Amino acid sequence: MAFVQLFIYPIKSLQGTSVSSWEATRRGLKYDRRFMLVRKSDRKNMHLSDFPAMSLFSTVIEHPDEAEKVTVRVNYKQDDKDSLHISMNPSTEDLEVTEISMHSSPTKAYNMGAQYDQWFTDRFGYEVNLLYLGDNIRKVLGNVSPTAVADSEQRQQGLSSWLPTWAATGFGLHHDGPGGLYDGITFADCAPYLLVTEESMKDVNNRLPSDDNISIVKFRPNIVLHGAKAGYEEDFWAELSVDSRQDLKIILTQNCLRCRSINVDYSLGEPGQTESGNILKKLMKDRRVDGKKKYSPVFGRYGFLDMGSEKTSTRLEVGEEVEVSRMNNRRTSFGKFLHCQHVPERSTDLRSKHGLESSRWH
Repeated sequence: MAFVQLFIYPIKSLQGTSVSSWEATRRGLKYDRRFMLVRKSDRKNMHLSDFPAMSLFSTVIEHPDEAEKVTVRVNYKQDDKDSLHISMNPSTEDLEVTEISMHSSPTKAYNMGAQYDQWFTDRFGYEVNLLYLGDNIRKVLGNVSPTAVADSEQRQQGLSSWLPTWAATGFGLHHDGPGGLYDGITFADCAPYLLVTEESMKDVNNRLPSDDNISIVKFRPNIVLHGAKAGYEEDFWAELSVDSRQDLKIILTQNCLRCRSINVDYSLGEPGQTESGNILKKLMKDRRVDGKKKYSPVFGRYGFLDMGSEKTSTRLEVGEEVEVSRMNNRRTSFGKFLHCQHVPERSTDLRSKHGLESSRWH
């Protein structure tokens, strides 16, 4: 298998931007979901499922290798003449600090100010605020994080057998701030990374007329893989290893439950009126495979980077080959833990053959 696409979403729920090579940290791809929009009247977080017009805004990161110049260019309705440029590293010295909570995970953020608020307000037709996360983080809640998995394993077995030694202490014992050293996330919903496969996407489009297929971008992945043995094989994956780098793993803890955002027609900014606008219902027929969330179909898997105790970042590249190094015995489900089985791999990998299934928080 190999990475075939990488996506960054600088502003939550707006369209993302595709990259071929990018810096990756424990909190996600660099610049991913650093901004979000809220409706001013009630401070409601703006998510694509409730605000489908957000799909009309596209994003492009400019000058990504120059920290002082890097910006996100936001275009409205794909119109290059109707755009807004936002620094990805704005000074927060004079910005108003505000409290924000997403999925019961609170943090502080900065209001970017009237210039940016007004641009979005004019296009949405109601007042909105653009918020910047800055150096703040959100805690990963529930049983999604490796910390929760490691702590549960420690309670059950007295050690975190399936995590590397550094992670057993870093995730499970030495907490840095409210969420632990490796538990901070940005404005992403549940985890730093979301992974999907082209093989599963093929099954989705097989449910639709050939002239009404949908793009994988509607599932808003950070990482797209090609080469899985079958569609939805990833439901059972617990860990991926990057072939060329033995120190780089992706720990997969949770399946992603889907909502009506995948029904949105990105060209219209509203729920689709063709069969593809009913894709959520089509997936509900046989993809409601999380026993604790019986009304939500599963597509994709949440992940966390394991790159050793010394590194704070690495780089992901389209074309890099990966392999499944650990699998769960059955699909993960909220509140359930179980042992995993190792997939035969390089003899230099000394990881235990035992793991556990993490639970789903939504």
